[in-house]
Amino acid sequence: MKTSRITLTTAIVAGLAIQSAAQSSLSNFAANSASTLSPVSFTWGGTFVPANSGEVSAMGQMLPFGAPVRPHLTLNAQRITRINQLRNTDATMQTYYAGLIDHVDWLLLQPVYTVQNVDSRMSEERITALALAYRLTNNTAYAEKARQYLSTLVAMPDWRAEATVLHVLAEFTSAAAIGYDWIYDYLTPSERTALRNAIVNKGLNVALARYRSGSTQQWWTWSGLNIAMVCNSGFITGALAIRDTDPSVSSEVLAHAQKSLALAMASLNNDGGWIEHHGYWVYGVGRLIRGFDMLETSLGTDLGLDAGGFLSKTGLYKVLAGGRGPRGTACFDFGNTYPLNEGAPELYWLASKFGQAPLAAYQKTLHQDGQLIKPWDLIWYVPSTSGDLANLPKAGVFRNNAQFFARNSWSTVEPNAIAFKGGDNKANHNQPDIGHFLYESQGVRWFLDLGRTADQQPGPGGKFYRNSTLGHNTLRFNEGEQPSTAQASMIAFSNRDANQFGIIDGTQATGGAAALWKRGVALRGGSTVVVQDEWTAAPRTRVDWTAYTTATLEPGPGRKSVYMTKDGKTVTVAILYPPTVSFQVSSGYIKAPESPIPGLKKVTLMYRPTTIWNRMVVAIMPGRRALSDFNSVRQSFLDDWVNEANLP
Repeated sequence: MKTSRITLTTAIVAGLAIQSAAQSSLSNFAANSASTLSPVSFTWGGTFVPANSGEVSAMGQMLPFGAPVRPHLTLNAQRITRINQLRNTDATMQTYYAGLIDHVDWLLLQPVYTVQNVDSRMSEERITALALAYRLTNNTAYAEKARQYLSTLVAMPDWRAEATVLHVLAEFTSAAAIGYDWIYDYLTPSERTALRNAIVNKGLNVALARYRSGSTQQWWTWSGLNIAMVCNSGFITGALAIRDTDPSVSSEVLAHAQKSLALAMASLNNDGGWIEHHGYWVYGVGRLIRGFDMLETSLGTDLGLDAGGFLSKTGLYKVLAGGRGPRGTACFDFGNTYPLNEGAPELYWLASKFGQAPLAAYQKTLHQDGQLIKPWDLIWYVPSTSGDLANLPKAGVFRNNAQFFARNSWSTVEPNAIAFKGGDNKANHNQPDIGHFLYESQGVRWFLDLGRTADQQPGPGGKFYRNSTLGHNTLRFNEGEQPSTAQASMIAFSNRDANQFGIIDGTQATGGAAALWKRGVALRGGSTVVVQDEWTAAPRTRVDWTAYTTATLEPGPGRKSVYMTKDGKTVTVAILYPPTVSFQVSSGYIKAPESPIPGLKKVTLMYRPTTIWNRMVVAIMPGRRALSDFNSVRQSFLDDWVNEANLP
């Protein structure tokens, strides 16, 4: 069995060729379709039960005999050869290679971290880059610099394990393991022993004590969130690095990690969306994929963790949530997530494994738009064409986090695009913002998110305005906050180019103020946005429609429209129904000490209908438009949107 696993590993990593992978759809939904959706249960995590002795023993039987041919953790002889071949023939690989060498040449001039100021993530990045450059060039200056960084890790008294989360420990463990495996031949026998002992004693044994405890306080073991993916993948990397010298430690870590990651994989169920939003996909799912590749290149198996096939769907989520724009452009930054659209080399890995060439084309395009190049880009790179980019879906719905994204084109960094969410208010890194939407056009984010609260001080009452329902582009009932327990499923969608939309049932978010609330957000004809709300509530229930912008605002005739101008571009927002309400514009001032947003403004509509069933329809068009231009916008009930989208 062990021989067959080694053979399988060789077959997997001999090359990364999309053509050899089975083709896999980027979405569960057919292209050019519209459909109602059944509500889903928003779940993540579960009960972590530590691996028992039988499970540990079975894992030990999976470890190959003897020492591996190093490097063998993701990087190996086949991939090194492939990179060097491609840099002679492929312009993109040439750019990546030059970028790597420029970076490591700069690192040669920088001082190495001291024990006092060492950073786990930066150590991992620098050791990875230097070790890869050494393997590609045989320049021992790069190996020596990596060795110096590794010596700092060995000299540390511990690797900063926190009480309930171990992501820093996992990053140090991963950094040491990659360095140990990738520059193994450069290290002296005593240096190898010292580094291996550090991996075991400062990293893996600490993790094992937490795994064995089964304590719910170790929420990284059971949460199924980004922290679970980061920690387990880091410890997997460490365990695989020392599997030949410390098989009992290695097998036990892998057995526990397998059970913990099974809970995390379930968080990607249905359509591959990520409940913690784009930034934590890049961090969490990105590290998960690294861990999978470590397993496959070392053991020839992913331990059955992706039996549900969830990874084949998740690349599209990163792409649609990230959007496309020059370096520094914001992603669709829902929740308390990182605002920048960071590239993800893991898209190359997904493209290769599942035959999804458009993902590779997207990642390559981000670099053409100025994104930073990472070592993993070289290792996992697969060639693609602009035609592959054109095959990316322009719209997608993700039921497990109730998010919908749509755009009119992938050929431009200035598309007409929308993002819209329901979801679970109590989920990690989420906020009470069911119904929140974002809109960009002509290279401007017209309606925006107010950003994450990390590294900020709260405002009056110890609360963040950014975290409130009022601080989002949604509907409020009776000026109340959405309950923290509220959930909203995506109940209908369309990915038809001419009529893209998502509809949520946001009733729980009203806190009992409405018996029913549904919101639909549509991109029609690739340019016109429609935001439609329908609700059932007692007469005179107050409803406030709110959206934030940094554009200059000019009320239109009768305040039935608002002209928004920024960077020489203009869009027009109009109220189509009811005819009795008018726009109000005001400062979006955020009180100190919470960080302000320069030029922030708020667009609002307040409505106290006398009827029980009500609706509100707002439309947005690029350019400076007369109200008569909006007469062409079709108005219909949300229940009819799917049927209308399916008409010939």
